[in-house]
Amino acid sequence: MTKPKIDSVLKKCHLFAELDPRSISGIAALASEKSLADGEILFSEGDEAAFLFILESGAIDLVKYSSEGREMLVRSVSPVEIFAEAAVFSGDQYPATAVARKSSKVVAIRKDRLSSFIRKHPDVSMKMMGVMSSLLRHLNSLLSELSLDSVEARLAAYFVKRARKQGAEFFLGMQKRELASRLGTVPETFSRNLKKFLKAGFLQISGGKVKILNIKELSRIASGCKKSEN
Repeated sequence: MTKPKIDSVLKKCHLFAELDPRSISGIAALASEKSLADGEILFSEGDEAAFLFILESGAIDLVKYSSEGREMLVRSVSPVEIFAEAAVFSGDQYPATAVARKSSKVVAIRKDRLSSFIRKHPDVSMKMMGVMSSLLRHLNSLLSELSLDSVEARLAAYFVKRARKQGAEFFLGMQKRELASRLGTVPETFSRNLKKFLKAGFLQISGGKVKILNIKELSRIASGCKKSEN
């Protein structure tokens, strides 16, 4: 990848978005590109966290494996999202395994080179800390919502929000396992609640297209109200 291309990727990444062009170029000079084939592992759980990564294109899943070898999705990474940054800044090991779900490209930045750059440019450190603080507040708010709401309520709220923005018919736009991850649940629990909505006639899904049939009842569930008895 050319340096201008890396600059462009960094500018779109939330962690570096507030930096000036000179700082962006300085960090871009530290970065390299890596291509991954579908199914290739970028790093494994327990490996030393020596790099942080930005997904340029493709799809990366962060997964953990049970003692029986069962794969559990932790997070699905979308293009220009940063990942593994927490492990890098804490000096820890990677807490999950990163697997490419299609042909993908990532921008990799070595931890030691970035740390050295930040020490020489304290203004960059302050701006990055400000971005991470905002992200932490958002995550704390999200965790509070996840702890208070049931999976059923979160799924209903998701469909209601999409319907209000895009109308009663829209394309899901992601795999169900990815949506399950974003809603803070596992695919099995997600599928069980989705089937409940389909059976109740609240919505239909065909070929990835969602059609909302009863937004009133979905709104009731989203707000934590029980379905009214007839």
